[in-house]
Amino acid sequence: MARITFDQLTLLYRHIAFDQNGDQGRLSIATPEVRNVIQLIEDDHDAAADADIAVVEDVDALRVGQIVSVRVGPPRTALGSLVRDFDGLLDTPDARVKEPRAYFVIDGGITPDIAPCPERLATYRKVLEFTKLVGEAAAYVDQSKRELIFIKDGKFSVPLAYTASDLDRVSVSDADAILKACADEIHRDQKLAILAEAVIGICASQPVAGRFRHLIANLGAVNEEVRNGYKLFASSFSYSKIRNEIEAARIDYLNKIHKTIIDIQTQLLGIPVATVIVASQLKVASACGVEFWINFAVVVGAWIFVALLAIAIWNQWATLASISDDVARQKTKFQRDFRALSDQFDTIFVTLAGRIKWQRRFLGFVGVLAVVGAGVATFVANRVTNVPYMSCLSVEGPTIATTPNPPGQTPAQPNPTPVVPDKLQEKSATPQTSPAPIAAPPIPSSAQPKVPPAASPQSGPPRTDIR
Repeated sequence: MARITFDQLTLLYRHIAFDQNGDQGRLSIATPEVRNVIQLIEDDHDAAADADIAVVEDVDALRVGQIVSVRVGPPRTALGSLVRDFDGLLDTPDARVKEPRAYFVIDGGITPDIAPCPERLATYRKVLEFTKLVGEAAAYVDQSKRELIFIKDGKFSVPLAYTASDLDRVSVSDADAILKACADEIHRDQKLAILAEAVIGICASQPVAGRFRHLIANLGAVNEEVRNGYKLFASSFSYSKIRNEIEAARIDYLNKIHKTIIDIQTQLLGIPVATVIVASQLKVASACGVEFWINFAVVVGAWIFVALLAIAIWNQWATLASISDDVARQKTKFQRDFRALSDQFDTIFVTLAGRIKWQRRFLGFVGVLAVVGAGVATFVANRVTNVPYMSCLSVEGPTIATTPNPPGQTPAQPNPTPVVPDKLQEKSATPQTSPAPIAAPPIPSSAQPKVPPAASPQSGPPRTDIR
């Protein structure tokens, strides 16, 4: 940490009568504060190294009112800069890009906080403001080489090289006019582009090393170029032209918004197919037969359609989000470029935002409708299918229970189907009334079998006649 500050050194510098070279002088210890600072330098080795000031006379004690000879060198760079004149200040690092934080110019005793501000210092600060503005108009600023780089049919370099005498030729009023013209945010990008063209046009005929010096000496010409260029640019704008451009942009955005529905119009036409038509194709299924698998395939197809439609809706939703961001960006740019007219065209952007919101709601409704349709088809399929799904979807399939026959019995064979001649089949194909059954003829008594009379339970064994 520094043992001494640059403000303390500035106090000493103001009481030193520097010689012509600036490295020797006579210090007047006019106040106790001055005596305390020079005594600190004499007693503290680190403070003396930071300040690089030494008393070159043999004195017993430093007293107020005493004048002593001192040697003065440049202080430590981190503290500040001690320069002989303004050219020395401009030669310090980055002094042509920004004002140094702490410095003391021996000629004139100039410091950053001096009041009133000397004319040369005020001009120097105005040139720094102009340099910063031109740096924004340039392609980039090379800090290491301290030069402005423009791109115009190749690289165009403008080194930041000028002297204190060049500051005396700067027109502060023209510099203020240029800074004021470019300070407004309306068309600022166009103004910076016009400024860049003016700088290139004025400096193109000059040697590279003297371009910036020539530029700050001709700020009046730069101001004229910027003013005329902006007039030419602004002449291409009128209320009707701005209105036409906004209307054209509105129509373009509306077409993009409507296209989000047109792109999925084919999928939207498939929603009735996934509901009414699908439900009409369902069959009553009581077993794991063809009807069951038809119903199953129809329901799966309906849900696949819903999944594909959901992907399409998500994609169109992202498209609407991109369009909404673009509309917001155009609105911000329009309000920045045409701030005075922005209130008259707000309704256009509000209408676009409302259209985007309505389109999002419609996409959401379509998604819900598709899900409901597929759900209805699933419900109908479940009602007309009277067999458990898992039993048909299992690998083994459903089993039919059979009743086993008792042991020792032969299962009854089904009656064979009699073969009917073709002619009889043709006759049977036509429905006819069955004739009344014909009664069987009575059986004659001689043809009936004789049944022996049953033996009486009291009679004995049958008697046998022996002849």
